[in-house]
Amino acid sequence: MTLLGAFPAVVEADPVTDPRWRGLATGPGASLFTSPPWISAVCRSYGFTPEARIALDPAGEPVGGFAWVAVDDVRGRRHSSLPFSDRADPLTAHAPVFTALLDAAKTGDEQLTLRCMADSPALADPRLRTVGEAAWHGTPLDTGIDELHRRISGTSRRNIRQPSGPGCACTCATTSTRSAPSTACTSACASTSTGSSRSRWSSSRTSGTSSTTEAGAPPCSPSSTAR
Repeated sequence: MTLLGAFPAVVEADPVTDPRWRGLATGPGASLFTSPPWISAVCRSYGFTPEARIALDPAGEPVGGFAWVAVDDVRGRRHSSLPFSDRADPLTAHAPVFTALLDAAKTGDEQLTLRCMADSPALADPRLRTVGEAAWHGTPLDTGIDELHRRISGTSRRNIRQPSGPGCACTCATTSTRSAPSTACTSACASTSTGSSRSRWSSSRTSGTSSTTEAGAPPCSPSSTAR
């Protein structure tokens, strides 16, 4: 364990294997896109190496986390939290914890991009700026499966039917844990907040984006995100 800060204490972690990250990834504000199986699948498929910082309270319990990968291609080297993800909010609702996590994310002058919801503490960080926004659509989970299926878009209904061929099954999640890893029909059944917006951001050391956020060498110009 590498200690990177005073209080809250911030440590390096592997978001795929560290049990402290797994605990954070099943808590409030987490999503499928910050779950260890999703991060592992993206990194295995595209050759990324995941990094994370976890904030610890005085008792050593995790109170927040932040994960990203380094991307190095024809557009240059940058950091993304996280590529191929609709959102990947920092796993804390507290601005001081997020500040400590961002301080410990040693990205130098390279751009860091975040995708987070409108209530993320990243939006209040003065080192970051919004570079784009997009609507976030949710399905209220206040009725039965059949009605939920009727409410979602025709494209999502087709996607749910498509895997139901020989040897394939599509099962709907029934728990309220938004971040639980699942091969289920999450479009119809995964618990999610409704009517929130996403945004894109930028900072003097890191970059982020969906409300998307970014951070990089000051001043940081808007840039596209690895997808």
